[in-house]
Amino acid sequence: MSSHKAFPPGFTFVKELGRGGTAMVVQASTLSDKRDIALKLPLETQDTPDISFENLAQRERRIIGGLRYPGLVRIHNVSLETFPYVAMELCNGITLDKVGRIESLSLALNVISAIAINLEFLKLKGIIHGDIKPHNIFLPSDWQTSLADGTAFVKLFDFSLGRLTDEPETDRAGLGTVGYMAPETIKYKSTSIRSDLFALGVIAYQVLTGEHPFITETADPVEINSRCCEEAPVPIEKLRPDLNIEIINLVNRMLAKDKIERPESGWEICQLLKQAGADYPFQRKLRAAYLANNEVSINDIVNNWLVLDDKQRRRFDFLTNQSANNIRLLLSDNQRRGNLIYNGQRFEFYRNIYWPAWMRRRCLIRFSDSPLTIRKQLVKTAIIGSVKDYRKLDFQDSDNLEPSDELTVRLLRQFLSMASFWRFSQFYATIADSKEEHELAARLYIQAGDFENAEQTAFQAAISFRGNHSNDKALILLKQVISYGNLINRQSDTRQLLMLKGDILKETGETEEALSAYKTILNLYKNIPPDKLLGETYKDIGDLYKTLQKFEQGLYALNQALTIYKSFGNELEVSRTLNNIGNIYWVRSELQLALGNYRAALKIQRKLRAETEIASTLSNIGSIYAIQGRLNRAIHIMLLSLELKKKLGNEGEIARSLNNLGYCYHISGQHTRAVDCLAESLQLNRRIGNKKEILYNLENLTALMITAGQLKESLGYLKEGMALADDVGDKPHIAVFHLSIATVLRRMGQLGEAEKSLSVVENTIADIDDEILSVQLLTSRAAIRAAIGDTECAIEQARNALERARQVNAKPEELNALLVLTKVSSDSQIFEDAMNLSSELSMERESSLAMFNHLNRLIADGAEELIDSLVEKALPRLESITDDIELANICNTAAEYYLREGLFVEAERMISRAMKSATVSNLIFERIQTLMLMGKLQMTRGNFELCFDNLKTALQLSRKVADNLPNKDDRRIFQNQRSIQSLVSEIKNLNQRIAKRELTT
Repeated sequence: MSSHKAFPPGFTFVKELGRGGTAMVVQASTLSDKRDIALKLPLETQDTPDISFENLAQRERRIIGGLRYPGLVRIHNVSLETFPYVAMELCNGITLDKVGRIESLSLALNVISAIAINLEFLKLKGIIHGDIKPHNIFLPSDWQTSLADGTAFVKLFDFSLGRLTDEPETDRAGLGTVGYMAPETIKYKSTSIRSDLFALGVIAYQVLTGEHPFITETADPVEINSRCCEEAPVPIEKLRPDLNIEIINLVNRMLAKDKIERPESGWEICQLLKQAGADYPFQRKLRAAYLANNEVSINDIVNNWLVLDDKQRRRFDFLTNQSANNIRLLLSDNQRRGNLIYNGQRFEFYRNIYWPAWMRRRCLIRFSDSPLTIRKQLVKTAIIGSVKDYRKLDFQDSDNLEPSDELTVRLLRQFLSMASFWRFSQFYATIADSKEEHELAARLYIQAGDFENAEQTAFQAAISFRGNHSNDKALILLKQVISYGNLINRQSDTRQLLMLKGDILKETGETEEALSAYKTILNLYKNIPPDKLLGETYKDIGDLYKTLQKFEQGLYALNQALTIYKSFGNELEVSRTLNNIGNIYWVRSELQLALGNYRAALKIQRKLRAETEIASTLSNIGSIYAIQGRLNRAIHIMLLSLELKKKLGNEGEIARSLNNLGYCYHISGQHTRAVDCLAESLQLNRRIGNKKEILYNLENLTALMITAGQLKESLGYLKEGMALADDVGDKPHIAVFHLSIATVLRRMGQLGEAEKSLSVVENTIADIDDEILSVQLLTSRAAIRAAIGDTECAIEQARNALERARQVNAKPEELNALLVLTKVSSDSQIFEDAMNLSSELSMERESSLAMFNHLNRLIADGAEELIDSLVEKALPRLESITDDIELANICNTAAEYYLREGLFVEAERMISRAMKSATVSNLIFERIQTLMLMGKLQMTRGNFELCFDNLKTALQLSRKVADNLPNKDDRRIFQNQRSIQSLVSEIKNLNQRIAKRELTT
């Protein structure tokens, strides 16, 4: 004890257990309860005076202070006052460094598994240990027996050099222990879950062989670190021949120099060890209850560690009542029964969440021990459904109930007689109806068997939910009442509810489910005369078939609606249906047929003086003119529509017209006016709270900003759009915004992040079955593969997109796929198809893009005979191209041609223009290409230093792109591109040339 500063009061010294560079650990006994503990105390003279004991103790308290997990040495208390100390759980076993080689292979694998499962727990808690080594791992005193049969944990301790995953590296109190630090920690001071796994690989090598993989006869830290970073250890199979290939491969993977090549987690290591022969029951060691403590919020538990659908989340919240203790007990009970299983990322329930018997018994005790008045209130609440619903009816005694009574109420419902249940349900339903609590009234009317009132109140409630964008609640209620109507053979009376259900599903992008609801209505009309509702159903079905690109079925349905409306003489609905028919022809690119139907609708509307419909139809006609390239005429008609809508004063329609007009200005090149219209439309929709229209505003505004190269600026609007689309459950727009984000990230060189956005799109499309979005996804994927340099895959995906676009007659998407193909393929037929289609759609910008894409391919292929003829058509377009996201790429292609022809002044002008555009828009691939062209130009002038600087910057940007690719094969493809390899080679040559010049001078 002589080297320790002072012994803390409240403890008696027993014996010293060990010491390190800054502290010693002693066994002590508490004076209050005579409990044996371990005390970590500061040394009088520390080996590392720059790292204080107090700082290390604070780090340890911050990282694991509140955790209660059998695989960690528990911290009881940390004191940093007059007598600083860390009071810890006393472990009676030995540390792993005392063991050496473990001869029993199964026991050795079990030890490694036991450490790995602890690291999985740390991963879930967001903790990086940072100093995993045998000295920091306690084995139980009977470890050879208890770890052989899998009943024990090993314990990790000393987290003073660790960090939380959301903390910066600079918060760490030190680097680590030589021989156990991963290469990235040594080189870059970078730590992660995988750097801990590297240390586990070192330990695995040691327990299996008795040798350290990197420490041999020398103890020089520099040499050891160098081996960790650069050298492979002696093959483990040479030191222990009885190892199977699975063990050898696993240890080698854990010791990989590149962290990407290591296993992803301790859980993966445990699984691989099991395949290799370990019988440690790691699945049972990792329990969800260990993650829940009083310092963790309920939302954190659910969001970070559990997989719950909406129904399970409601049941989970109901059963636990926001109590951390209840959560621990519920999780433990379900996991013990095999109903809660860890999937390698989170825990998920195998079946419905089990309600433990002890929780049910506790509820009944609460009821039986309550006064008679409380029991009556609980019974009434059981009929009404919940404490929350009971309070909605403003009963004077509702304050006597507590949220915790919900569980008791749920149990009591099972014991009520049916007669009383029906009678009181009708009574309370009438009260709820009078208070306009329509959702509650509908449910109570169903309980009472009163379908007529249930149908009426459910309709009112669903309309209200829809207006508040609570579509999920509306659908749940509608489903309940419709199911009840079917149960009592009143299907025909559910038509209005089915219509509302279909409308909501259509709005939220659940196309197939909406179609099913509408078709159910059609089936109910087999013995019922047609009426307006049937016409409306056919019209909605027609719109859905348009969305699904099933145009013939859509036209058939709309013509059925037209016949019904004509039979009733309802001319206004006839005109609306003609508009819908025109919309299908519009999507099919049969623009003259679309115009014919719009004009027929307009004629009826003018006769009826239906100004609202006239304004909408004019907007449609203007859009057709815009597509035909008659932009001045389109803008004129849209302005007429806007003027009429302003006269009517419908702000929602005004906003919609401004949105369409903004798009029209956009494609006509009047970007300032386009932004003004879209911004005004967005402002109007925000004021009136029309979330759906705001989504369309944001969709068009971000598309315009991306085209204009305002990538960073667009991200804020895209994030707003995603949050809003998620809020209203609009899955198509969720996909649209993620597609746009993928485009932005791709152009900025963040290809890995772009792929993540496309994964969200793919998952979303799987739920809504949207053909256009599917084509856009394929095209976007092809563009990413092209950026990586995977030309073969890019061509395959772009051709798939092209084929699917042609199948559904989506010509704008067909053109986008062709434009991607012109970037990666020299096929003249592709170029001709792109030119013909852009001409057909009157899209001059896209025609220029196709030309310069093809010219770039011809220059790369050295197709001399084709270049000159294309240049004559392409180069004159340069001066008319405005600021655009593609401007830098086009200027680079022109510069490449001018350099090839020796026209250096023209080349420099194009390079300067390209660099300005690429820098302003943060286009990383265009910047790389421009820097390479600038270097080439400087080379012709003999400016080797400037050339070297430009090429070196280009290489740095290329490495930045490569670092964002999580897949090592993609990184290899990107780095092996001919242009990148040529860049590296040119830099080496220049370096040598500059060095020779310096030696000469």
